[in-house]
Amino acid sequence: MRTVTVALVFIVASFLFVAGCTRSTAPSASTLPTSETNNPAVRTATARSPAGDRSHDAASPAHAVTTPVAAGDASAGVVRSLGFDDDLATLAASATSTLTVVDNHTFVVHHALADGSSATTAIHLFSDTRMRPGDRAVAALQRTDDGVYFTLTYAIDAASLPPALLDQVLDGLPPTPEMTLAPGLRRRAAAMVSPDAGRISDGEQGTSTLGVVMESAATGKIVDTGGEAFSRLVGEKAGQPTWAALTSVKAGLDAWDLKTVATAALKRVAAIRECAEHPTNPLAQKEYRENPDAQARYLQILDRTTADIKSMTAAGFTSSLLATGSGLIKSAPFLAPIAGVANDYVATTAKDLIADWVNKAEQLVDECVVYIVTGHSDVDDVYSGRVTSIHQPFTIEDQAGPTEHTTFKFQPDGDLAMTGTFTYHGEGEQIENDGGPGTYRFSGVEPGVLTLHLTTPACRVWPQWCWVDHSVITFTPEERH
Repeated sequence: MRTVTVALVFIVASFLFVAGCTRSTAPSASTLPTSETNNPAVRTATARSPAGDRSHDAASPAHAVTTPVAAGDASAGVVRSLGFDDDLATLAASATSTLTVVDNHTFVVHHALADGSSATTAIHLFSDTRMRPGDRAVAALQRTDDGVYFTLTYAIDAASLPPALLDQVLDGLPPTPEMTLAPGLRRRAAAMVSPDAGRISDGEQGTSTLGVVMESAATGKIVDTGGEAFSRLVGEKAGQPTWAALTSVKAGLDAWDLKTVATAALKRVAAIRECAEHPTNPLAQKEYRENPDAQARYLQILDRTTADIKSMTAAGFTSSLLATGSGLIKSAPFLAPIAGVANDYVATTAKDLIADWVNKAEQLVDECVVYIVTGHSDVDDVYSGRVTSIHQPFTIEDQAGPTEHTTFKFQPDGDLAMTGTFTYHGEGEQIENDGGPGTYRFSGVEPGVLTLHLTTPACRVWPQWCWVDHSVITFTPEERH
């Protein structure tokens, strides 16, 4: 049985890429590093001549599809499984695709959507990889003025390609791909295919491996992450959970579709950004005073995180156009083992990647905790309020019956103090207008639930008498987005 180590690049690039593609020629063995000549696929590729190119032969396993074919119900089903609405499913189903076979190892797919959006997928096969089947895919994203770029690197078993197709692609197979990538993604993609990055050792060549680098670039309304059309990909849904609720279920992110995950993630990152821009946490305020550049750096990172989440969501939609069973895959079935892995990635690992981004964002900025105030006194006082920081002056409200209302103003003893003093101003027939000062202290550990112990000297107008009121007030952190 023949063993082969092969790598593929699956690239969705701008449509101009097609015009720029040229026939690859296999390098001679003398131009390769010594270690490269030990790769069976390289030896096979260098021994064959491009004269064996069968890419334009209609009978070849890899052949062109020049008549546009609709994506159909299969793509619509993938769109719905990702949580997108029926209008977007219809848009995906009506998308048309064509396939150009540039040579034995370069295939270019162009998608056109009814709303004017488009994407082009270039699939390059090559013979060098540092990954193995089953390794977690590595993704990178970039937004440019003309669209969304998405690079995905992974590996599959070479046996997933039909033998006839494998024979065809080995004719003139180069050791590395001719990549036309977005500049910010080129270095990260190249790291996964460079011989210096850690190739499979000679002793492991018994396993046939197909490495894949997938780069997506799509343009138009559906991927304009600042546009109205894109908002349908990440819009609020009925019963939309917060990020905290979404990640607390036992099943984890597997219990949710991509749209739900992306929408909750964007809302959570927006809350973190608001905290970074308007910090109430004294630790963050202290950091900003000592390091004036920190805030701008955090905001830049959070803006990039937002763009990445949006771009990943757009990539999830466009990947549906090559869903197993779609019109193009039916017309060119040799694409199925390659595109299927990409679709599986978007449906599963993409959500984990978004979670990683949110987790890093949460670790970046000191939490801005908002406390909900509830409690009562020894008599009939009922306390309420919303406090953004207990380490800065804050106020809470006290309602005693239908006619008596008091506002308490608190002054902490220091920057991180859990104690302080307060004054109050009341309105009502049976209370004085002003009172205090009194003392208070907090128990508990931030940012958890805190208890405010309040000692209040108070007097009534009639009948005239004074006392000391002891109150226990609970400060509960507001549920995070």
